[in-house]
Amino acid sequence: MNRVYIARILRKPKTGVPKLRRNKPSRYRRILPPLRMVWEASNHDCGKRLKAILPPYLTLMTRHGSMPPLRDEDVHLLLSISASSIDRLLAPERKARLLKGLSTTRPGSMVKRDVPMRTFAGWDDARCGFFEADLVALCGDSLRGEFIFTMTMTDIASGWIALGAMLGRSRQGCTQILDEASGRIPFPMLGFDSDNDGVFINNHMLDYCRRRGLIFTRSRPNHSNDSCHVEQKNWDVVRKMIGYARFETEAQLQVLRRILLLVETYHNYFQPSFKLLEKHRDGAKLYRKHYPPKTPL
Repeated sequence: MNRVYIARILRKPKTGVPKLRRNKPSRYRRILPPLRMVWEASNHDCGKRLKAILPPYLTLMTRHGSMPPLRDEDVHLLLSISASSIDRLLAPERKARLLKGLSTTRPGSMVKRDVPMRTFAGWDDARCGFFEADLVALCGDSLRGEFIFTMTMTDIASGWIALGAMLGRSRQGCTQILDEASGRIPFPMLGFDSDNDGVFINNHMLDYCRRRGLIFTRSRPNHSNDSCHVEQKNWDVVRKMIGYARFETEAQLQVLRRILLLVETYHNYFQPSFKLLEKHRDGAKLYRKHYPPKTPL
């Protein structure tokens, strides 16, 4: 014992019978392999979202041969496991996937005064059509040269996403992605919000939004939480599906565009997400209540 621990014991001696710590193995350990398979198929959902989609995923994956047939008792365990137990079982797997990319945001100051600012709390969540947008650089570990960027747009009210890719950072590439995505979105676009990157904050994008009747806004500088909806999708959709490798050729761009269309369909039709129902503050603590997880569709 070291002297600090001895002093602590002498100040407050332990009384009574000491508690025995039982290292009882979890009964859910045997269902970890099929649970991991569903987790991989769901694009690494959190415990609460994964529990909501376990029944249909188990049925479909077994029917189509993506998972070997399970015993009845294993199926019962999978359907009865709690969201907290799912997170505990999959914690080591999540830790192994923690990576970080590079930022390529360059401030655009040409037309900032013409683009009003909006905070994360300034949206009308009841109407579909207001999109946040952001770029993700597929540059590997170096920002030198020209490489591919993906553009993510997410609707605030429904969580619907639209994805696109372009080689380099260009204003025309952004508007081309917007034109193509608007044909796949099942409702009209009403607003477009971005960060202060120069690829968005310029006369070309301002004129484009005016012609299409879009409300063009931007987040506050150095306040990444103002774009929290699309920032979350950058990780959950692009990084987890595409990764952190470098892509820089025209052939890779064409393949990525086809992949992103599949990812877009997969997310909008098969991935449940939470929507806030209400929140209230009690002293210093903020309490939130959500709707049951549902897909954007």
